Amino acid sequence: MHTLSQGDISTYFTGVRAPTFEEDFIIEMGRKTGNILHCAGIQSPGLTTAPAVALDIEKMAVDYLSTLKPVEKNENYDPIRHGPPILREMSEKHEETAEYYRKNVTLVKNYERMNDTLQTLVVNNTRATERLTTMIEATINKVIRR
Repeated sequence: MHTLSQGDISTYFTGVRAPTFEEDFIIEMGRKTGNILHCAGIQSPGLTTAPAVALDIEKMAVDYLSTLKPVEKNENYDPIRHGPPILREMSEKHEETAEYYRKNVTLVKNYERMNDTLQTLVVNNTRATERLTTMIEATINKVIRR
């Protein structure tokens, strides 16, 4: 039976900031598979280099994908991540809110589902608290009567 040696144990792991033994960036296409783009070992000064690394990764991804199918720039792409609007801060015009709901049906449905779940949770917790309070009061009354 094969036993593990010290060399069989990996001390560096994958993750958001996968380190390398060399303490250097690894930005390359997979060596054994062509459809993986490795971005590892990006430690300090990773934040400083992030814009340049992003451009390199973009070029590598486009080059690879171009071998599979035509790749075109999406002129409608918005690189700025906009947070969800705060509905109470939208204008008082009903149409603006209605338009937001029309454009974000899935988001609104998920919000409504989450709201229903939270309401159910509050009701259930309230009932559980009431039952617990009743049980505590009953126990206190028994102790006091003794």
